[in-house]
Amino acid sequence: MPDPVPGPGEILVDVLACGVCASDLGVWSRGPAGPEPLRLGHEIVGRVARVGEPDSVWRPGDVVTGLGSPGLAQRAVLRSREALPALQPWSAALGEPLAVVEEVMMRAEVVLDGRSVAVVGLGFMGLITVQLAAVRMPSRLAGVDTRAASRGRAERLGATVFGPQDQEGLAGTFDLVFEVTGSDRGLAAAGRLVRPQGTLAVLGYHEAGPRLDAGWWAAGMTIVGGSSPDRRRTMAAMAAAIDLVRDRRVSLVPLITHRVRLNGIDRAFERMAAREPTFVKAVMVPDLEEAE
Repeated sequence: MPDPVPGPGEILVDVLACGVCASDLGVWSRGPAGPEPLRLGHEIVGRVARVGEPDSVWRPGDVVTGLGSPGLAQRAVLRSREALPALQPWSAALGEPLAVVEEVMMRAEVVLDGRSVAVVGLGFMGLITVQLAAVRMPSRLAGVDTRAASRGRAERLGATVFGPQDQEGLAGTFDLVFEVTGSDRGLAAAGRLVRPQGTLAVLGYHEAGPRLDAGWWAAGMTIVGGSSPDRRRTMAAMAAAIDLVRDRRVSLVPLITHRVRLNGIDRAFERMAAREPTFVKAVMVPDLEEAE
């Protein structure tokens, strides 16, 4: 493919890192729908190579993260106003997933102090949710997952963890529950944990759309969707989350378990699909020294 060209209000970056995201897993599994190749990746960190206008706030050499695609490439274009300075290490400087969780967190409840919170699904996004909830000092923070390795990671991040056998005793006891599984079964389990008139935040990516339960309506539950169409809100959330990373209150470093080059992306998706116990997050990095 030819290198993209930045227009007014845009910047061209040399991609330093791009997360391999679970929301792309279904598309990757099905393959291209036509003759054009798949172009995936939206969790970008890059070094500015060119600016699209001379009065840009960015300069060549700046390292940024932000919103844009396709990032599983050597070069990508971002909008200038949808980029923020990135923090080292670059492979753990992914602003987009931090922004998604923080934006939902802000809509669900800005202050969790004194409230009970559960996170159902302790993969990459779930473990980010645990961290961003913990800094808000809830009265109780629980992590729920079927996988022992995932529960162990959440426990090290400050959550009290539970497996499937424990969920019956937890039913209806949490003020706010984040569903981060992306499965109907996980969504149903999360809904059972919410107290009457509590809040369920659906953060998991449901490719066919989440299946809502009529019982949640009867319980007076508030449902918060995990996607925001307002990119200004998403960028404000990204800035807030990056501040927490800068203050060392949140970190993606322990969640990045695999680093691959461009030609290793298929293997990263395979590991994700297989739900390998050692796998949390793969990041594509072109630097041979950082990749596996």
